[in-house]
Amino acid sequence: MCVKVVQEYERVVVFRLGRLMPGGAKGPGIFFVVPCIDTYRKVDLRVISFEVPPQEVTFRHSF
Repeated sequence: MCVKVVQEYERVVVFRLGRLMPGGAKGPGIFFVVPCIDTYRKVDLRVISFEVPPQEVTFRHSF
């Protein structure tokens, strides 16, 4: 059994033999996985923002 740590801004979804484990997303904190049987996916919950440069938009109406 392996011990994994989930950060405050993350959640983990655990799959056992490819099927979703009951209980939904886990975290933050410590959780356990069984090697070769369990797989997990971390999801980052932080908001990512970036600047989008202004663009020129042209409209074409066909009446």
